Amino acid sequence: MWSAARVPGPLETYRFPGNQWRHFERLKAFPGGYLVLGDGICGFNPVYGQGMSVAALEARSLDTCLAAGDNALARRFFKAAATPAKAAWTLAAGEDLRFPDVTGKRAPGAGLINAYMDRLRAVASADPVVCTRFFEVASLLRPAPSVFAPRIFARVMLGRRKATSRLPLPVRLTTAR
Repeated sequence: MWSAARVPGPLETYRFPGNQWRHFERLKAFPGGYLVLGDGICGFNPVYGQGMSVAALEARSLDTCLAAGDNALARRFFKAAATPAKAAWTLAAGEDLRFPDVTGKRAPGAGLINAYMDRLRAVASADPVVCTRFFEVASLLRPAPSVFAPRIFARVMLGRRKATSRLPLPVRLTTAR
């Protein structure tokens, strides 16, 4: 069966142009009867696998907002949806900005945080407690600062490291105003 299989055309690659966050929560007005969810609010580099998680958290926010009625629904929803978008944006942008070819504003102290995250990832490859916390944060189940909790911080700083490798991932970060 597979011996007769043929490639239908030339191979195509997909290049992700960049993260983009549209700040609907900053609008003074939004058309009634419409809402935007998921990548329409905030689109992420797919390598982090956060898009569906953020969309699910936004859907939960929408459910909560709808339970309170439809008065000023768009304003309330976009404000609530900005919370998971910000959490994922912070993680994705922080990781992407580690690479010198990536354009975007770097926060003060980013180098120190990146060095800590390098060590955290290396220790996580040998320490199941650190690994679990890393994946909880990456999966948006815990807030990003929880990787600095005293118990995790101590394990990261004192833990055994395994060699890790990093692949460059140049992207562009934009925020719509």
